[in-house]
Amino acid sequence: MATPTINWATKVITIPQSFLTYISGSLYELDVDELRLVLKDIEDSEEGMSFLDTHRHNTQVTLSGVTYARTLEIINGYTVTFENGNYTVRCVGANHNLADVKNVNYVSLIIGNSAGLIVSETGVSGLSTEEHDTLMKVDSIKPETDKIGGVKAQTDQFEFHAGVLATVDEFIGTAITQLDSKVSDIKGVDGDTLKSLSDQLDTAQADLDDPNQYKADVSGLASQASVDALGVDIGALTQDVADLADIVILLKAFATNKKYLQKVGSTWYLIIKNSLETADILNKALKDKAGNDITDIAAGILAMEMGSSV
Repeated sequence: MATPTINWATKVITIPQSFLTYISGSLYELDVDELRLVLKDIEDSEEGMSFLDTHRHNTQVTLSGVTYARTLEIINGYTVTFENGNYTVRCVGANHNLADVKNVNYVSLIIGNSAGLIVSETGVSGLSTEEHDTLMKVDSIKPETDKIGGVKAQTDQFEFHAGVLATVDEFIGTAITQLDSKVSDIKGVDGDTLKSLSDQLDTAQADLDDPNQYKADVSGLASQASVDALGVDIGALTQDVADLADIVILLKAFATNKKYLQKVGSTWYLIIKNSLETADILNKALKDKAGNDITDIAAGILAMEMGSSV
């Protein structure tokens, strides 16, 4: 396994892909604290002692029985370059500023920072599983009425769920529109369904099989002519069926599989996992009706909490 290196002249810290932990698909994981220890070893070497420190570190601290996570800050003009490639790096183990000092290439970075990041028995976390499930359950958030019957001001949490619900509704609406379009394409302008087209082809084939109508040496030509007479583009029809199957699979996955929102940089993404939760089948940047990236769908602390690695 290769380890990170420092170019003292350019102040570039290079992190090789083999230093990362492979998770699945194109997803890798970076232990930020392990990176800190490597950088510290380099700084303490005979070569590195004469140069400025690469980072500032605040260790874990326990307050009222809760252990809060460590922080790592790259300082003194140093930047970070991940070995280039089409993969995503998820950061764990500490809050950090790697996104601020990362040199741009094809590598995506899942920051994983959170204002409430703590150290639990199972590692570093923002929200607990129960808190995350509660947060994602829109039906559990209901407006309350005051003594005079008016509707009280909604909390940040209700505002967040309203944004999530609107985004999900828009996503489902788009999928249904695409599904209707594919069904319309398959029916054709004269309303023929796949079954009726199949029946017509069977009739044409029966005619071809009758020796009193056609000779065997022209049956192939007649078969193609019959298909052409129906006005059906077999290649396009096959693609339409495949597209329809993809849409149905995606809608089924949305209804049954694990799904969540994740903020990468300044953009929110809707992620749907496969049935085994080992890979993404959808990783889509959320956009408003104008086609712009949705950078914040929450208010207050909830926006920071949803940026955690939970």
